[in-house]
Amino acid sequence: MKKRVYIDFDGVILDTQTYITREKENYPDLSWPEYVKIINWHELIKKSSDINDAIKILKLLNKKENIYILTRINSFNEANEKILFLRSNRIDLPVIITPPYISKEMVVCPNNGDVLVDDYIENLKTWIIAGGYGILFDNNDIHQEINNIEKQKNLTFLNRY
Repeated sequence: MKKRVYIDFDGVILDTQTYITREKENYPDLSWPEYVKIINWHELIKKSSDINDAIKILKLLNKKENIYILTRINSFNEANEKILFLRSNRIDLPVIITPPYISKEMVVCPNNGDVLVDDYIENLKTWIIAGGYGILFDNNDIHQEINNIEKQKNLTFLNRY
């Protein structure tokens, strides 16, 4: 049985964090939870750049039945915009939404070493504890070597799955 592969959206497919952080400076009096409620997700996703040809690579993976997008959201509006973005770019991979404050392995129980590609090390740690295999997407080399966790800078490696 092929391993299932789950790909994070923010920080792996699109560089949404740069836009979010820059725009947050315009709202110094809002906490992060308050701020994410007022974000214009359509504009954010439109202005965010894809990371290392992620869109092109994901289009090539459309026919694979074991690859999914697994993304945490702050609002239904964010989920809508992410799905519309993927579909408008002809990426037909299934999208699984993780609600706020729920970990990814609680939504998708990793079986048989299922793979999570994520830029957030804490997501990978809990995924691995639950029985999955974690791949740290570290486009900018901001993480030092993490013991026993594979690192990747782009999604071309997904062809092996």
